[in-house]
Amino acid sequence: MAAKGIVRLTDLDDFIAPSQTCIKPIAVASEPNRTRVITYEGHDVYEEVDELGRRKTLKPVSITLNDCLACSGCITSSEAVLIEKQGPEELLSFIEHAKMESSRWLFVVTVSPQSRASIAARYELNMDSAERCIRQFFKNIGVDLVLDSTFARNLSLIATGMEFVDRYKAWQAKCSSKDLFPMICGICPGWICYAEKSVGDLVIPLISKARSPQAISGAIVKDYLLQMLRDFKCSYVEDCHPSRIYHITIMPCFDKKLEASRSSFVSSTGQLCELIDRTCPDFKHLQVDDDPEWLPFAAPQYRHSGSGSGGYLDFVFKYAAKELFNTDVETITYHVQKNNDLQEVYLDVNDQRVLTMALCYGFKNIQNLIRKIRNRKCAYHFVEIMACPNGCLNGGGQIREVTASSKSDLLNNVSSLYNSVRVLSPFEAPFVKELIDRWLGDLNSEKAKHFLRTQYEALKENDSFSFNVQW
Repeated sequence: MAAKGIVRLTDLDDFIAPSQTCIKPIAVASEPNRTRVITYEGHDVYEEVDELGRRKTLKPVSITLNDCLACSGCITSSEAVLIEKQGPEELLSFIEHAKMESSRWLFVVTVSPQSRASIAARYELNMDSAERCIRQFFKNIGVDLVLDSTFARNLSLIATGMEFVDRYKAWQAKCSSKDLFPMICGICPGWICYAEKSVGDLVIPLISKARSPQAISGAIVKDYLLQMLRDFKCSYVEDCHPSRIYHITIMPCFDKKLEASRSSFVSSTGQLCELIDRTCPDFKHLQVDDDPEWLPFAAPQYRHSGSGSGGYLDFVFKYAAKELFNTDVETITYHVQKNNDLQEVYLDVNDQRVLTMALCYGFKNIQNLIRKIRNRKCAYHFVEIMACPNGCLNGGGQIREVTASSKSDLLNNVSSLYNSVRVLSPFEAPFVKELIDRWLGDLNSEKAKHFLRTQYEALKENDSFSFNVQW
């Protein structure tokens, strides 16, 4: 019998124990005909001495969380180990130090609905009770205001839908020579990091320019919140300056830390749970105070139709069907492909297929999608893409279980809780129109373009991410 030409290796393990040692390979330009010596003077002082005897004190290397999450060049470091160095303890420490300063700080927390669902599952609460307990917990440690990122997601969804319609019309008019499709959702930082560093110019033009709910939440907090609070006669903002706003977000994903700025702090759901367990054993029985200065968008208690990652495909599909083909779509039929993390939806008008969109979760499906785009065989008009299998409800920062069966049960419970609240369209959500009118003027204004849209670019091999969080 002839030998088969395939050798299959199984049960291989390429696991390397986590380490905090960073070995990121960086190219160093050599300088010919120069001799330099590094000397150690004690007390952690290192000096470089050139051939003329001139001395130069060398600065210590600092590695930050952003570099480690976005590096892709280090095989001995686990991001989980490094993330622990920027945990809730830093937040508590900052709040304590801020209380001793003479100038007033305003502490604002924005909680994602996926994180709230995970907390609700962990402490056996419904979504409303979980929101109230989370708010009271943060209020007890010194936070002034707790918001919900669902409100900002209204603007993110609308911006994404408008961008898609503009692209489709440009394609119909053939007024652009660029590849316009598929338009790829850009709210997942893990996907964006991969696209900028590993795929580059192939997909960067295809990624939606709409900002994520976290980014838009930050824009609202930093640019408009003080004015709004003063309109509501909130006493704790009378002597507060915009530069003294400290924004904390609770997100289901560690990579959301990549979106953080110097005056922002990102904590995962799991990190918040650890903090609650350690400091508030009676969390689920907290006595919740009424807040007379409650903002109308602080606790929406509604969700958007579609996936647990925000419903971007659902909204874009329905919005495009109405705007482009005057077709009202009430419900969407999802066609599962090879697995539940790859699903397609179609719109047929007069027996002609006019829209094909997809959910694409997990890097295996993402790589297959990239291959199709590279080979010019991708028929999708829009893709809701997330790096995590099962999307944001199963984000890497969510609360975890140990066994496979308990993981599945937990995810089902989190999904059930997330879907238990009422569904509203972004156009139906309360206060959205008022915010657009008062803050942005309209959705086509220059201010709206600045705060609701962003740009991406392919990173060169030796590009370095900015150092945002020192540890």
